[in-house]
Amino acid sequence: MSQSIPYRNSISYESERKEREKEVMRQIKEKIIASRQGSITKARVAVFGCGRVGKTSIIKRYLYEEFDHNYYETIEDIHKKVVFCNNQSIELTVLDTAGNYQFPAMRELAIKQSNGFILVYAIDNVPSFEEAIRLRDIIVSVKNNEDTPILLVGNKTDAGFRRVQRVEASAAMKDWGSKAQHIETSAKNNENIDLLFNSLIAMIDEQNNEQLELSTFKDATRYRFSSMRQSVRNSTRRASAKTLSFVRREKSQTQPMVNGRKTLQSIS
Repeated sequence: MSQSIPYRNSISYESERKEREKEVMRQIKEKIIASRQGSITKARVAVFGCGRVGKTSIIKRYLYEEFDHNYYETIEDIHKKVVFCNNQSIELTVLDTAGNYQFPAMRELAIKQSNGFILVYAIDNVPSFEEAIRLRDIIVSVKNNEDTPILLVGNKTDAGFRRVQRVEASAAMKDWGSKAQHIETSAKNNENIDLLFNSLIAMIDEQNNEQLELSTFKDATRYRFSSMRQSVRNSTRRASAKTLSFVRREKSQTQPMVNGRKTLQSIS
């Protein structure tokens, strides 16, 4: 007597597949929520701009609460400090760059390694403003991302006069994307320095969340396609098992009798 090939009940399998998918989506959701509660533990910021616009003064005012009235030319310096910002602890790395990059390859490397940028100009220095605008184009080109977190910073509001108006900065930034802001500061008077870094870190945090959501969406999509392919393969196996079982039953019923017994015939 022929025996049918056992196979899993299709309803039971589909139910288990849906439960697995729900569990994966739950884990993805928890991952995103956890990231939003404290996603950014590290931030690497590069500070660019012409010489004598106050890049180093801004950095030292924020990280060390100090201001040096003397000017010392910076070749390149890296500052690291854990700071408390936007209700979370941040391991902040700040790259203080030279006013004039003689080696474009080094500047490109600095851009690739950073996830946020401060472009400093002096409000009493038009060429420094023009250089900051040019640097933004270089950053976007290297990062290949129009929405790279960038802060355009007009420093030296304590100066007696200005040559770059706020409206000029706004006009220059009109096509800079959603993650670009303009702010004016005074490192000397500690004006808007905390706001500057808090704003940039918030933009980096937002971008990290968006990248995580995109990554988890891709993971979920891959899982669903994989699950669908597995479901199709299992359905094909079950259909083949049913067909084989049916053929065997039909063969068994039509096999000739010899001495009261059915003869065995192979199924090719």
